[in-house]
Amino acid sequence: MNALRRHAALRLLVAGATLSVLVYTALARQTPAVATGASLSSLNSQLGAEQARQQHLSSSVASLSGLISSLSGQISLVQSREAAVRQDLANDRAKLVRAAAALRRERARLLVLQRRLAQARMILSLQLRSSYEGDRPDLVSVVLNANGFNSLLEQINFLSRAEHQQQSMIFVTRIAKAQATQAADQLAATEAQDRQMTVAAATRQQALQGMNELLSSRQAALSRARAVQQVALSSSQSRANGLRSQIASIRAAELAAQQAAARRAAAQ
Repeated sequence: MNALRRHAALRLLVAGATLSVLVYTALARQTPAVATGASLSSLNSQLGAEQARQQHLSSSVASLSGLISSLSGQISLVQSREAAVRQDLANDRAKLVRAAAALRRERARLLVLQRRLAQARMILSLQLRSSYEGDRPDLVSVVLNANGFNSLLEQINFLSRAEHQQQSMIFVTRIAKAQATQAADQLAATEAQDRQMTVAAATRQQALQGMNELLSSRQAALSRARAVQQVALSSSQSRANGLRSQIASIRAAELAAQQAAARRAAAQ
């Protein structure tokens, strides 16, 4: 609300300054050309009016210059903040890209582990089914068919190792799958957080960019109003110089006439 009020006041100031310049210009155009015999008091009156105009225009130009300078400081501050937010946005986008890449890698790893676990379970299931459906060697048949004690131990150990290795593979793969699932969930949460931060930074940048454009527009309007008043001030100064020249000419003519009258009086 305050920003709208300041903007409305600024527009009124610019409009008033421009209107005053137009009025001064119209009055200057309506001022009749001074004839050679114009009275000194009339010229002095016109000169006083021009000087009053110059004082008013100079004050207005100074006021506008102060406002322009103040806006320049605000624009510089907004631009520096916008640059900082733009850098934050670039950093957030880079983090988001890295997080998305890490999440894709972890999900790919999770898919591999899921397939590996399913394969291990399938192999174990086939082995168990084969052992129950086929002729599963028992300890007696193993002993009877063994060619010596060493062969007996080797066959027993082989059967035990095969089952133990398959169970170990399932156990290790299951743990790796759980870890990969947890890592993927964490990376997904990180990616979502980075995305929110990126959106927030982009929103801040857009807001600061809009503020910068608004301030620059106000500064441009004030600069145009000041330029108009500077032209009017220059014109008034030119007219005042012309009036001073005419006043000086009249005073010189009056002085010459007085000196001539004095000479004539002395000659008589």
